[in-house]
Amino acid sequence: MATQFDPGREMPAINAVLAIINALALASTNTQYIFRGETALYDKVSSGLYRDLVGRLPGSVDIESVQRSNLEEAKRYTQETDEMTILTELQHYGGKTNLIDFTTDFLIALFFACDGKHLENGRVILLAADGEHSQYIHEPKRLWNRTNAQKSIFVRPPTGYVEPDGVVEIPQELKVPILDYLNRAHSISSETLYNDLHGYIRRTEIHREANERIHQALFHQTRRELCEALECCNDAISLNPNAVNAYGIRGSVYHASGDPERAILDYNQVIAFAPEHPEGYVRRGDAYSAIDNFILAMSDYDKAAELDPTNPIIHANRSIVFIGIGDYAGAFAASNRAIEINSNYARGHACRGVAYDWLKDHESAIADYSRAIELDPNDQVSYSNRAIAYRKVGDLDRALTDCDHVLAFDPINPTTHYRRGQICAQKNDYVNAVSSFSQALNLDPSYVDAYNERGTALAALGNHEEAIADFDQILSKDPNHVGAYVNRGVVNRTVGNNTGAISDFRKAADIDPNDPIAHQNLGTAFADQNDYETAIEHFDKAIELRPEAPEAFFSRGTAFLHQQDYDRAILDFDHALSVDPSMISAHVHRGVSYQEKGDIDTAIFDFDQAIALDPKDPVAHVNRGYAYHLKGDYVRAIGSYDKGIELDASLGAAYCNRAEAWMHLSEWSNARRDLVAARNRGTDIRRSFAKDYESASAFETRTGHKLPDDIADLLQH
Repeated sequence: MATQFDPGREMPAINAVLAIINALALASTNTQYIFRGETALYDKVSSGLYRDLVGRLPGSVDIESVQRSNLEEAKRYTQETDEMTILTELQHYGGKTNLIDFTTDFLIALFFACDGKHLENGRVILLAADGEHSQYIHEPKRLWNRTNAQKSIFVRPPTGYVEPDGVVEIPQELKVPILDYLNRAHSISSETLYNDLHGYIRRTEIHREANERIHQALFHQTRRELCEALECCNDAISLNPNAVNAYGIRGSVYHASGDPERAILDYNQVIAFAPEHPEGYVRRGDAYSAIDNFILAMSDYDKAAELDPTNPIIHANRSIVFIGIGDYAGAFAASNRAIEINSNYARGHACRGVAYDWLKDHESAIADYSRAIELDPNDQVSYSNRAIAYRKVGDLDRALTDCDHVLAFDPINPTTHYRRGQICAQKNDYVNAVSSFSQALNLDPSYVDAYNERGTALAALGNHEEAIADFDQILSKDPNHVGAYVNRGVVNRTVGNNTGAISDFRKAADIDPNDPIAHQNLGTAFADQNDYETAIEHFDKAIELRPEAPEAFFSRGTAFLHQQDYDRAILDFDHALSVDPSMISAHVHRGVSYQEKGDIDTAIFDFDQAIALDPKDPVAHVNRGYAYHLKGDYVRAIGSYDKGIELDASLGAAYCNRAEAWMHLSEWSNARRDLVAARNRGTDIRRSFAKDYESASAFETRTGHKLPDDIADLLQH
């Protein structure tokens, strides 16, 4: 049999095989041995008659007496008179005698040690030809083809068994490689050693039984009865070590059972028996891919494609390997080739969808997933992948529909419940998000990401204690989970526990000093304490680690704004907006910075930009109102204050500012109404007024407007 030799894969096994052969050869150089191969480690090296009698008769047995009785009976059926000739003929045809089969060739004994019981260790028995058993050694007087091929020699011990002079144990995992090597290198096989009609009958019977077990294995495999399928494959291989289909089925059963390493060993045998067929390479490639050994997987798929270039399955598999190694262009090309071969191949479209997703062409990915589903409506993986793609393009309702479809098919899939929770959270439907994450955790209590996401959703619902409990749960399982510390810190900061927040953020930064999120949050927490110097240090670190993110620039700019370093603040807001021109808060804060510098028109431009991005942002309207206020354009200021208050009636400062604008227009009733409204909303109207005017009289002096006594009283310290 011509086989392909792959040094990287076969050398370890061949080295072990040669080590055993060399050990037997070395033993034979100094002592003349005869050899016997046994497929298991039996209690005794015994004859068939001994084993038969020990199992049936109690006490000690005179085995030679029983054999003489058997001989007398056998003589009635033959003209032969020589007892050893009769015994060897009985042995040849499977009769129970006190002869123990040995051979003068240790390679033949090695074959018999490996020819069966592939889940047990075997052994080669060494018996010194000139030792204590020498008088019981007999050469066959009549040579049949089989006894000649097997270089047979017999031992007839009076006790029915012998004590070996040496034993070489054969590990079970080397049995098949040894049989393969003996066949390739020495032409020793069942066909050459059983080369007569009796051997033909034996092989036919063995093959029939082996094939029956293979069919039974297939039946069990289709019913997902993996243990039963495995047992049938083992039986088939024990009956016929060359049963290539049994190795293929057993490999697929091992793979389906989550043991791709053992599957690979079986696929090695499939390839050794049939190196010209692509299927063995495809299956072994699948197993290598399952253990992330993408180099060997690709090697196998490439060989399979060489043998069968128009098989779309192979190219689809190559696409998945390309994804595994991060070569998304290669993944696209391979899946595209599968579709070129067969445009109606569902898996080809499914794989190309994955490639499109990684290439960030989510719309094309959705189109391919949809085509895959159209061709194979039971392709739940494509439904799941399409849900992810829909979420990426913001089509959350369709994403949710796809998740629900997958769950209708497989309601106990924790990953799909988790993804559904993510979609609900993105829709701000935190109640259903929590429900979905809880379902995932009921199915898989160790699902750390589900705890993390549920904690975040609970925090969004204001259930801060429950949120912290989820993050605590993560940290009890993984004390170095950076995300859990950061998220718990965010919740602590939300509930006013700034000390706890800083402790959590510090822990996250200690575990991973290169986590920009931890430093960003540390900066924010220190800014909450008005410690802007320390805050800026952490914002600096966050920017160093992730210069492409606008958030840290915005936060640092805000810290500079609080320090009245307006130029540096504006530079940071500029950078944030260069990355994300739609960041409304950056426009507002930059407008405030320009306003503080006295550049009111530029400030108004920024506020206008913010309002254009979100006309419902009350803060932008109120700040624009104050900018008009500073310009003395009180009518337009009031118009902006009106809009801000309409959008958020809780803004006490807006009422206070509008009251001042009314005062400049001598609209005393409106001013009085707004001052009371501001005070009722918790605003210190006297302190606010004092920022612009030292006293009521100062206002009167500067504006020429006499304040009514009741308004003056409201504003006096």
